[in-house]
Amino acid sequence: MTDQQDFAVVERPDWLEALARRGTRSSTKGSPLPSYPERAARIRTLIKALVIRDGFEAQAVIVRNISLNGMGIASRVLRPRTGEMLRIRLPGQHELYAEVRWAGEDAFGVLLSRRLDLAGVQAACRRRNSPLLDAVEKRLRDDVPPSAMRAGRRFT
Repeated sequence: MTDQQDFAVVERPDWLEALARRGTRSSTKGSPLPSYPERAARIRTLIKALVIRDGFEAQAVIVRNISLNGMGIASRVLRPRTGEMLRIRLPGQHELYAEVRWAGEDAFGVLLSRRLDLAGVQAACRRRNSPLLDAVEKRLRDDVPPSAMRAGRRFT
């Protein structure tokens, strides 16, 4: 039996089957490679949020990235299932409803039921982080050497 025949007999793993069933992205005609849906642009963040699941206590999570229609979320405790519906509370935002689209060991991605106000989220982050940013800018203006900043010295 040749290697090609061996490959044809072996079943494909579930993850490979899932990739084969995905939707299509505009592709070159006649291309042997599968095509995939366009992925929305992501904005990297580090936002503390609360996730609420029916029948469970609210859990603190970190939102690692956001897009108009979704979020990437990190959590060492929360293990939602694909397809599960969640409520998410971001600082300065209304409660958001979301469906878990994928779940890994310590992270998961959600599709939001309505578009996220990206400008509002970014503005809230700037307001929340402004004391830290002001301190960094002051140190940069005062020309504090990087070695002094790494040593943990405090300058006022």
